[in-house]
Amino acid sequence: MGDSGRPWDVIIVGARVAGSTLAAYLGQAGLRVLLLERARFPADFPQQGAWEPPTERRWAGLGIMPLIEAIGPPRRHGYYAATEDVVLCYRFPSDDLAHSSRMMRRRVLDDILARHAGSLPTVELRLGCAASDLLWDDDRVVGVRAVEGGRAYEERAVLVVGADGRHSWLARIVHAPTYERVVSPKANYIADYANTNVEPEMTARVWDSVGQLGMGMMEDGLVTIGMGVPLVELAAFKACLPDSFEQRLRRHPLYRQQLGDAIRASKIGGAVDLAMYKRRPYGPGWVLVGDAGYHLDPLAARGVTAAVASAELLAAAIVEAHGGSVAEATAFARFQAERDEILAPEWDVTLGAIMREPPTPRDVAEARFLAEHPELVALHIEIMQGTRDASELQAIFDEALGAAPVP
Repeated sequence: MGDSGRPWDVIIVGARVAGSTLAAYLGQAGLRVLLLERARFPADFPQQGAWEPPTERRWAGLGIMPLIEAIGPPRRHGYYAATEDVVLCYRFPSDDLAHSSRMMRRRVLDDILARHAGSLPTVELRLGCAASDLLWDDDRVVGVRAVEGGRAYEERAVLVVGADGRHSWLARIVHAPTYERVVSPKANYIADYANTNVEPEMTARVWDSVGQLGMGMMEDGLVTIGMGVPLVELAAFKACLPDSFEQRLRRHPLYRQQLGDAIRASKIGGAVDLAMYKRRPYGPGWVLVGDAGYHLDPLAARGVTAAVASAELLAAAIVEAHGGSVAEATAFARFQAERDEILAPEWDVTLGAIMREPPTPRDVAEARFLAEHPELVALHIEIMQGTRDASELQAIFDEALGAAPVP
């Protein structure tokens, strides 16, 4: 604990998904990294982390996947999708990893990632250590003031990274400009349940006139459930918690069947005042990663994917700038452009989820037609796998239901 007496290559403020993954990349490259986290792990964090094979490949290259495999989160290969009262089943082959995913509690995942990063020879992890201020040399950030165990001290570095989430302290101090900001019309609520009827390899999704729900199994047989609550209903919803959460959760037959006699195994966590945004993530001596620089609404569960992808890109930029072959500003400008390009699909999926309106009569009619023709569900799966063209299914819908929307 305390002042190391010599400058670090990089100080990272925040040891959650983005910060710890970035520290692992930089430690793998041999850079001296100080990783600061104000919490002590495992920390009570009522949220899940979901990811797909591209994230697993990145973590595998860092030596993280064996630690996750030891915990045993099930791999999911399909889902039940309810549109109002119509329930469809989509199962992908077990060897189709492109359409698989996993999920863990963040209190478990964050602990794994941080401790792995801290185990690397050139990375020092300090838990229970809060950055309280930045150190400056003219207009350049050169370090942080930190408080640990009631003692304040200073640490200096070539670069300070803010990986401190959507309420980023660092972004606020350096006045990082925000662009493409979208205010969410919904709050996001989440809780975990035990003793459910949920199949480990399947998720369940509901889309009806009330809104959207999603559930999936994590480690230890726990199932996490998330729901979007329109802001116009939020005051009444909050006033009646936890009953309002349970009532919305069990309103649909699919969820009642999946839950059975399940019991809630966690607090109900809520995220309100949500907004998606992109920030200019760099300036003299500082850079942002993860939610601090690029925030996605949690409703679509794409945050871990975005955080890990951006950490990989930023690590490459830092290593490049550290070697002196490219100027820092040039490397970080390229990082910003590549980040925005590679995360565009995640942005679009998330934006579609938070802005999604209740199903129209045409949506319900199409779902009902699929339910009556199981062979078309198989066609839909092939379309999602990229082996068939979506126009085939649309042509079938138009012929059976009419080209115009059902009134």
